[in-house]
Amino acid sequence: MKKIIKYLPAILLMFSLMITSCEDELEQLPPEQLSNELSLGTYDNLVLATNGSYTQLGATNWYGRDFTVIADLKGGNAKSSPLNSGRFQTEYNWANSQSESAALFDNAYSLISRANNVINALVDFEETGVTQAQLDQLDGEAKFLRALAYFDLVRMYAQPYSYDPSSLGVPIVTVTEIASPARNTVQEVYTQIVADLLDAENKIGALSADGFRGETNRVSLATKEAVQALLAKVYLYMEDWSGASTYASKVIGSNKYSLYSASEYGNIWSTDGASEVIFEVYCSSTETAW
Repeated sequence: MKKIIKYLPAILLMFSLMITSCEDELEQLPPEQLSNELSLGTYDNLVLATNGSYTQLGATNWYGRDFTVIADLKGGNAKSSPLNSGRFQTEYNWANSQSESAALFDNAYSLISRANNVINALVDFEETGVTQAQLDQLDGEAKFLRALAYFDLVRMYAQPYSYDPSSLGVPIVTVTEIASPARNTVQEVYTQIVADLLDAENKIGALSADGFRGETNRVSLATKEAVQALLAKVYLYMEDWSGASTYASKVIGSNKYSLYSASEYGNIWSTDGASEVIFEVYCSSTETAW
């Protein structure tokens, strides 16, 4: 009995150390993952995260191919050729599976998640040598991208605004988390889109044109005119004719763009940033399915 009592404190100490060790190990972050606080804790990393958000637009089921032609396929402007190898049949035909429709949904919300991370990381962000104009630029770009993603989602997966604004739209997510959010109404989604774009219009463009975050081609990034052009289109879908006219006039009045001539039209498909382009998605030849 004396021996048991003698060694009991040592046994209890060893047991407590084992428990502490296990708790510490369980609290460690996965080595292959970084928290937003670490990955987005510097201005340079926020720039990289913003640039990375644009890449999602080039997905095959989005602006990389399918989304640009799906309206023509479903609207009767395209016909299947006898020589067709089967391309776009899945987009054209009704099916009881979600193999095609789910891909755009996933990619759009992936972009929204990336944009949310940047937007939320910029709240109260400070870094020596970084101006508020630089931070506003990133915030505006992220909100432009989020608005564009929601605009495409609500057009693809909900009734038109003119049909019934109170009908179900898509879930509005502004914080990245594991959840199953309910669908918002079409009107709520459009309200979110307009709010993001109006804020983006105020924040984008504070930097000089020749110092645009060090990027040489502005047309591949969100500019003030790109925001205004998207706002004009959003208001058009909402049948807000005054808003559409106002923002279209802002873009035209900037005198930064000119319509293609007949002789130029044949070459625009191989020209980056042609005179009529306000915003375009950059993809390499290996990043799309064309």
